[in-house]
Amino acid sequence: VAKILKRFPTLNNMIAGFSGAMEAISWGFILILILLVMWSILTVELAHPVNTRLQNEDEYCHQAFSSVIRSTLLFFQTLVAGDSWGACMIPVIEASPPLYIIFALALVTVQLGFTNLVLSVIVDKASEAREGSKEEGMMSKQDEMKRCLWQWREMMREMDTDHSGGVSMEEFMIGYQDESIRSNFDKLNIEKDDLKELFYLLDDDGSGQLGYDELVKQLVRAQMQDPRVYLMMVRLQVEKIGHTLQQVVDTRFSDLFEALQVPLPPPQVN
Repeated sequence: VAKILKRFPTLNNMIAGFSGAMEAISWGFILILILLVMWSILTVELAHPVNTRLQNEDEYCHQAFSSVIRSTLLFFQTLVAGDSWGACMIPVIEASPPLYIIFALALVTVQLGFTNLVLSVIVDKASEAREGSKEEGMMSKQDEMKRCLWQWREMMREMDTDHSGGVSMEEFMIGYQDESIRSNFDKLNIEKDDLKELFYLLDDDGSGQLGYDELVKQLVRAQMQDPRVYLMMVRLQVEKIGHTLQQVVDTRFSDLFEALQVPLPPPQVN
């Protein structure tokens, strides 16, 4: 089931948030029930004598404040479930207006106060569970990166047939013939025709040898990095290269004009 849920991240986050909020939901229900019982004890003492004097045709309302259990059930029905409370309480309030304060305080403390407080705690717990899922995802990604590092390093050792500590172009091409190595290159959409160009780009010093660390680092980064971050880095690198080239060209032209003793042309205004 866990493997299936991982294929649906949104559903997985919702279930994780709900499971993380279960403790808060349970304690919230218990505390609301305790609060309802406290108000029920008070209404049984104050409202029941008034209610018994009323000629109420509704048997449920007539017995609503006769016991703590019945009163708690009425409060739960009206204050938590949201059912109308006028049918049973309005006649009692009309008979004894001061009881309005009791019913109003019960409404404010349970429905407007404590229920919203419990709801905010549940939301916080769900958010904590969601953050925990993100941390687990990050740890899983780190574990995956470590596994990829080890896997690519072992592949490099297999390619390095002369045990020189580096991979030459020939070893690079021969190693690609191995099915396990080729499958890892296929994950990066690297085909045989791309190997020479890839080797040339990775060989910064032009030595004809690729060290394990640099090669593994670049390949794992290509495999694990977010495409959006990768594209942003490419764009920034291209802009930096363009800026550097512009500085080099300006410097060369300045030296050339000084050597020829020709005044520099005025800058063009776009």
